[in-house]
Amino acid sequence: MLTNGNAERQMIEAQTGSNAERVSLERAMQRFYAAGARLEAKYESLRREVEELRRRLREKDAEIARSARLAMLGETAAAIAHEVRNPLGSIKLFLSLLRQDVSDRAESLRLVDQINRSVLALDNVVNNILHFAKNRTLQFSPLNLHSLLQEQISMLLSGESKGLQVVLDLKGNPYVRASECGMRQVFYNILLNAAQAMCFQGTLIVRSSDLPDGGLELTIKDNGPGVREDILAKIFEPFVTTRPQGTGLGLAIARQIIEQHQGSIEVKNANGAVFILRLPRVAGVKAHE
Repeated sequence: MLTNGNAERQMIEAQTGSNAERVSLERAMQRFYAAGARLEAKYESLRREVEELRRRLREKDAEIARSARLAMLGETAAAIAHEVRNPLGSIKLFLSLLRQDVSDRAESLRLVDQINRSVLALDNVVNNILHFAKNRTLQFSPLNLHSLLQEQISMLLSGESKGLQVVLDLKGNPYVRASECGMRQVFYNILLNAAQAMCFQGTLIVRSSDLPDGGLELTIKDNGPGVREDILAKIFEPFVTTRPQGTGLGLAIARQIIEQHQGSIEVKNANGAVFILRLPRVAGVKAHE
């Protein structure tokens, strides 16, 4: 028979054991919930990673399809351009002979000059097509992009662009390893496109700055009407243009050259068109590598 003291002691021991089991069970449940939370977080992380990989795969597939389409288009355009170039050479030759024959007749000479301007315009189209189709390998060397920009702006202002004003805000390190010939054509095509959009009357703002990753960013902004929304996403595709006289190859060639530098080019509307170019310091090496 238990005394009152023994009964109380056993009751306390029973309660203590029950409390210990309850604490142990609570701790086990806490570990279970914590493990479940970690698994849920891991699942969410993996889900986001899979979504990102799928997005990159879609972008890569789209890029491969675009490259294949452009390659086929380039081959076709090059074949046509070669066919045009041969008779164009004959026209140039006969035109020079005709100029000699009518050198003493002002009106006839004026007509010859008009024909010659049209021939030169067609020759420029042929050259652009061949340049785009060839996708030639560029030669890289140290290059001061600020100086090259100023050179191209001076050339632009020396022509029919008397109504243009240019605001320069060139900051940061101007030196990159790039193709002088390629970047000269990029700047010429973009500056000319901006001037034509403003009908050679307006303001161009050209800025440059260093990027946090070590690259260089250039922006060229005009105060023209901007890019039509229906072609904004495909403005760098070949033969996309809003000008009746345009070929739609200038910006396509610009993107082609920038991509050969492992850089990027984009355009947006902000009270006019804004072209944004980003280049690594060393051509062929991405800035984040």
